[in-house]
Amino acid sequence: MTENLINWNESYSVGNAEMDEQHKQLINIINKLFNSFKDGNAQSILDEILQEMIDYANFHLNSEEKLMFKYDYPEKEKHEEIHQSFRNKIEELNKMLNSGSKDAHYQLIEYLKNWWTNHILVEDKKYLPYLANK
Repeated sequence: MTENLINWNESYSVGNAEMDEQHKQLINIINKLFNSFKDGNAQSILDEILQEMIDYANFHLNSEEKLMFKYDYPEKEKHEEIHQSFRNKIEELNKMLNSGSKDAHYQLIEYLKNWWTNHILVEDKKYLPYLANK
């Protein structure tokens, strides 16, 4: 039985349909990764799912940054720095996984879950009222 690590609900909505859809897709990828560990087949598909996460996260973060620049969101540079710290951490975790680190899988899942839920609920919510006025 498939169970999710993160379930989308309206509290995650940032009031922008495109960003919400992208956030849903990121949550789906995290859940796919979580279930691959739970089902015991992570080793065979880990590289593929992790690459999907990296690619889609970059696509999403770039989309969000373009939106912030388009509407001249005042904290866009700070938000970009937060995005860059995510990219750096994922790269570091990917290297740990490739080096055979035993707990890298758990660190990856925990990091993705905590980072994305916090990022959406805290950081992304900050631009919601600003973009809503545009």
